[in-house]
Amino acid sequence: MRSRRLMLCLLSLSTVLTLTPAAASAAGTMSCATFAAALRDSSQASPFLTVMKNYSSTSTNMVTGQTFRYLAVLPANQGPTQTYETLVFFNGTSQITPDWPVGMLTTSTTTSLCDNNALVFTDYPGIGETTQPADTEFTFDNISSDVFGLLLYLNDTQGFRIRSVNPTGWSLGTESALKFSALASSNNAFLGRGMRINRIFLIAGKPGGDLESSGAATPQSCSSTASPPLVASYYSAIGNPAMCVMSMFDRLFDLDTFVEWTAAASLKTTLVGMLFPYAQPPAGSRQDPYGPNDPSTICATTLSTDNKVTSLCNLQSGQSITTACDAGDANCLATKSLFEKNRLSRPYLDNISHAQYAAQRRLSFTYGYGACTGSSSSSWTSLGCIFNTSQKSSPYYNSALVVNGGPCRVIETGSDSSSPFVVDCPQFAGRLGGVHVFNGEEDLFIRHDYGNALCNWFNSSGKAPCTVTTFNNAGHGVMYSYPGQIQSAIRGELPLPR
Repeated sequence: MRSRRLMLCLLSLSTVLTLTPAAASAAGTMSCATFAAALRDSSQASPFLTVMKNYSSTSTNMVTGQTFRYLAVLPANQGPTQTYETLVFFNGTSQITPDWPVGMLTTSTTTSLCDNNALVFTDYPGIGETTQPADTEFTFDNISSDVFGLLLYLNDTQGFRIRSVNPTGWSLGTESALKFSALASSNNAFLGRGMRINRIFLIAGKPGGDLESSGAATPQSCSSTASPPLVASYYSAIGNPAMCVMSMFDRLFDLDTFVEWTAAASLKTTLVGMLFPYAQPPAGSRQDPYGPNDPSTICATTLSTDNKVTSLCNLQSGQSITTACDAGDANCLATKSLFEKNRLSRPYLDNISHAQYAAQRRLSFTYGYGACTGSSSSSWTSLGCIFNTSQKSSPYYNSALVVNGGPCRVIETGSDSSSPFVVDCPQFAGRLGGVHVFNGEEDLFIRHDYGNALCNWFNSSGKAPCTVTTFNNAGHGVMYSYPGQIQSAIRGELPLPR
């Protein structure tokens, strides 16, 4: 173990990362035409899973020792002298690559994100027949190093010309994307290879770095105003990401079992349903029970002893909230079915382990309550990291993981109608091409106004022009409700090849 650590330390001093492809039948690289045609194959119940089975590969970053699964797509409109943008996708918690909605990547006709852009997908460590790292090695810093190593490998051996990089993330992936962008903007090896961060696309994201808020809220009860009465305790949500969902995540963290996606696993199935938290009202109408300020932090929940979500309550009205897929919500039902199918065959047959799920929750927790003021120019390492002292009693806290703190410093508020405030994002060096945040208005996982808080800083600081698109009648799974609109927005901000 000591010799391995010494080897990794010596390797980390190098400005060039080596990525070694593991033995696999697939090369890990495919053309845009093949990729788009495969995703449009209506005979496949899960076309992206079929693509991953037939074309993905695994590689090992010799700096971190981490093996992970990847798929890279060459742009259709490229030539010997043309330049193009590269979209690098960062997954959410428990998300695997095939979970990215096909409608966001390609339409049913002729339009695809890969027409003029390269696409790079990776699975997080421990997912897709990859090795599970130790807790202290599973960090955003190491994930960033892995991604950089992959980009070098694609440039050096697979015919890619990756220069302008556009990190794109959903949920937990927005945190990965922001951290990668912050570290890359200061990294001499990244910049020395002619790479730069251009635009960042964040779907259902938050800025992280909260140094002000208090610990978990005291359980409350909705029974006094609900009809019929809901006789149970709830975890209220004030200021921070919705405590109702966090309490369920915490309960799942305590379970020493595998995270399954079958119908029998009621807790996980319910969480999928909560991506689309309510039955959809008519287009343009506001979701009940939201009021004039549409706060996204008014929900509360309770779990039964067998880990079923017994009820979800709106603390302002005392009324119950739908937590599972409504019979008329086609998006929710289709997404739930897709997730289940994606995990029934290799490379995802073994599913996502409890250890892996818990490790991703630690990433998100530490990102939420830690902040890092700088990053190394010679390695993928966050510097100047501090942590919210009121959150150190959480079971997710680990002093070795404080490096996962967000690149921004955020002050939360104690009111569910007052937005958080981004004080500073000191890790970002230089000017970016732009930031675009896509959030749902009725999001039970994060505050819907996080995007505005983040964009206000980027715009006022001059670091990047930032745009927020908030979709009505959409929750945390906004990209499953509006995949075509998000694709169009991304395509519209990326230039055609030159």
